[in-house]
Amino acid sequence: MEDNHEYGVVKSRQGDFYTLELGNTSGCHGCLLAGVCGVQNKVVQVRSELELDIGEKVDVEVKASDRILSSFVVFVLPIMLMVLFYFLGGLFLDVESGQTIFSFLGLGLGALLIRFIDKNAKIKVEIKR
Repeated sequence: MEDNHEYGVVKSRQGDFYTLELGNTSGCHGCLLAGVCGVQNKVVQVRSELELDIGEKVDVEVKASDRILSSFVVFVLPIMLMVLFYFLGGLFLDVESGQTIFSFLGLGLGALLIRFIDKNAKIKVEIKR
């Protein structure tokens, strides 16, 4: 079973919200996308009722279902939209170059959706000392 824990350092605090800098997880070493995902020194903001000190190391746990959903949104959704828009372009245009342009519009929409979901998703994160 894979470890769903990440380890982070508390960088700042505002009320119940903490800014954490996360390092690599144990799963990063075996991941084929480790070189392109930008996980190193990832900064996140989380809410916790724990009284944490600046510089304190904490254990951060994200549910496996949230990790799977995030992976789907980042890797699968844009490709699905790209293929869908390619075929939609075929319904409206007779030229394949137009279909290709439509497919890139779908890919761009996927990127915008990733940004929107990233800003508005309420992924539950558990912090432990």
